[in-house]
Amino acid sequence: MDPDPDQDLELLQRWRDGDKPAGGELLARHFNLLRVYFLKRVPERPTEDLIQEVFVRMVEALDRFEGRCSVRTFLIRIAQNVYRETLRELHRPDGQFDPLSESLFAISGRRQSSIVAQDQAQQLLLDAMQHIPSDQHDMLDLYYFHGFTLREIAELQEIPEGTAKSRIDAARRSLLREFMSLLGSDAEVWTDDALDRGLTRVRDVVIRGQPRA
Repeated sequence: MDPDPDQDLELLQRWRDGDKPAGGELLARHFNLLRVYFLKRVPERPTEDLIQEVFVRMVEALDRFEGRCSVRTFLIRIAQNVYRETLRELHRPDGQFDPLSESLFAISGRRQSSIVAQDQAQQLLLDAMQHIPSDQHDMLDLYYFHGFTLREIAELQEIPEGTAKSRIDAARRSLLREFMSLLGSDAEVWTDDALDRGLTRVRDVVIRGQPRA
């Protein structure tokens, strides 16, 4: 079950008022979200170190949080910054990385997801996500696998909800094209609706977040 946003806000306020255990409880509620987020994207770095960096930056930003988005949106916005900075450090010495046009595969060269599924179609779907632009990857990942609402996606990208829906639809079309190219002759049975169901089914694989051996 996803954390209650009202409880998140209460814990954050208590933390901001000096209640350190409230901060620990809040971060524990979102630890798995951050763990899976980084595991899929930058397995080259210890996940715990990246999560710790998110927590440090959140502490630094507590006084700037105005409650205009959910706490987990706030956390993921910080995580996105850590992720993109880490990718640049690992793979782009010149610091250039455009999440709107470049995929995780394009920047890292990894051909397979760091999360493994037993079903071949599910695995190919996970792998295909690494071939779409990073920004689209994030939207689909958060929407399908972590239960982010359209409102939260809109908050994260600072766009209207209608625009968020259009971007998710576009991301799903991009993913379908990449997925079908990996499927080859088996691609005929996959429609947009089938992809939607496939993304829903693969959620448990992602949340379990098992790394490859």
